[in-house]
Amino acid sequence: MRIIFIFLVILFVKCDSSAQNIKFVGTYWIPEIIDWKSPKSGIPDIDKRKTEGFNVMYFTSKDSFYFLSSEQELLENDSIAYGVEPGFKVYKGNYLIKNNRMFVEYSQIYGSFFIDDKVIKDTIAIIGEKSKTLLINDKSLTKTDSYVECSKRKIAGQIKIAEDSLLKE
Repeated sequence: MRIIFIFLVILFVKCDSSAQNIKFVGTYWIPEIIDWKSPKSGIPDIDKRKTEGFNVMYFTSKDSFYFLSSEQELLENDSIAYGVEPGFKVYKGNYLIKNNRMFVEYSQIYGSFFIDDKVIKDTIAIIGEKSKTLLINDKSLTKTDSYVECSKRKIAGQIKIAEDSLLKE
């Protein structure tokens, strides 16, 4: 009888918290489909570049994250270089996971050109047993390990710039 009770408790916890057990801290999430574009300059070294501007979602703790928006480049080995053109925006937010949903609230804390102080509240669907996809506003995000090390350092640096700018206010 005790074995059945323990089994039912484990089953209940597993079913109720499958999304909560997903490791988000330290992970990067990018659009599942990226329309990489190449310039048409007539200069071969420039025209072979593939770039696109999009947001990366980076989870820094069990309840906070950043969205960073910049121009990014697809490298030859399917790695991604972050922030290849001047200008970026940083959004900071908090999240709570419940029943395969991530409830988020975030706002822009830094921008190269302007800051929109609007607070955004949204719900993100967590899709898949191992959380292969986050669905936000009909856009699918997928976890990636494609950022090269210097891009990870650049992301961390831009977060620091944004956080430092908050301290000066």
